[in-house]
Amino acid sequence: MWFGLSDGQEAEVPEKLISAYAEGRLALFVGAGASVAPPSGLPTFQELTEKLCNESHAPPPEQGTTIDKALGGLERKGVDVHQRVKTIVSSSESKPNALHNAIAELAAVKQPRIVTTNYDRHLSACLGERLGGGFEEYPSLAFPQREGFTGIVYLHGSVKEPAEHLVVTDVDFGRAYLETPWTAAQFLSRVFRSSTVLFVGYSHDDTLMEYLARALPADETDRFALCSQKEAENELWQQRGIKPISYGAHQALPELLGKWAERARMGILDHRQRVKTILQGAPPLSREDESYLQETVRTPERLRFFTESARGAEWLRWAKELPDFRRIFDPRADLQPNGLWAQ
Repeated sequence: MWFGLSDGQEAEVPEKLISAYAEGRLALFVGAGASVAPPSGLPTFQELTEKLCNESHAPPPEQGTTIDKALGGLERKGVDVHQRVKTIVSSSESKPNALHNAIAELAAVKQPRIVTTNYDRHLSACLGERLGGGFEEYPSLAFPQREGFTGIVYLHGSVKEPAEHLVVTDVDFGRAYLETPWTAAQFLSRVFRSSTVLFVGYSHDDTLMEYLARALPADETDRFALCSQKEAENELWQQRGIKPISYGAHQALPELLGKWAERARMGILDHRQRVKTILQGAPPLSREDESYLQETVRTPERLRFFTESARGAEWLRWAKELPDFRRIFDPRADLQPNGLWAQ
């Protein structure tokens, strides 16, 4: 399904994602990139580490040193890493941004299914505005026992919890992913096997993606990542078994998710009006209108909107390229007696 964006770009959301979302099988994984843009203004995990090193007069992590190990090293030198992280992330100046709102808008149309490695609670705030707080929140190390969970899983904890509960250092990650009775890796593996997954706000080289990758099952499952044009070109996404979806510039992402949510909220009368509006014009169509109309004529309850409004030879020429329309002229085809194409 194609969506046109205000910057003149277009983005395609694969049909597998659209179907999984409609069927309640889509899990949204949200990373630090979602909380960078104003008015959130929060650092990435890398930037957070560099800030703590600078404040502690410690050298930045050496090349090849993972961020969690660098933070663990600071803690072993006496720095209260957990409290400093909580203080920075819980800043009263940080507010939900357009991307948080767009993610919540999309999630709220269905039962929300969100897993986040972020410590901030901006997604909870946005969902609360839409759902009145009627959703489950899972704190650090309290992973859902069922694969078809609903709500928000704070995989590494949130600022709502005591600082020591945050998963920040190498020791914390080892405990969360290896030692607890029901580990993060076990929870993630089950989610990855049973759900279609969409990563938002991650880069392929994020340290946290390394931990998430350990739980990715070896067999083929449906995993996608929304990424900028530059990130989408990198083959490391495919090496992780994740299909990149390019949306152009970073500022286009909230609009893309917002348009997807708007499409998902459409009722039958909304679809009827949109089809009528498109058919008042003539082919060729934008890729967004083309993909929407093709989806419409494949949907039995919406096909009649096309047949009742399509007039003129140009729409007949458009329809004759559709497999279902061409089948009515095939004597070997097994046509349904009440099919609208055949009437």
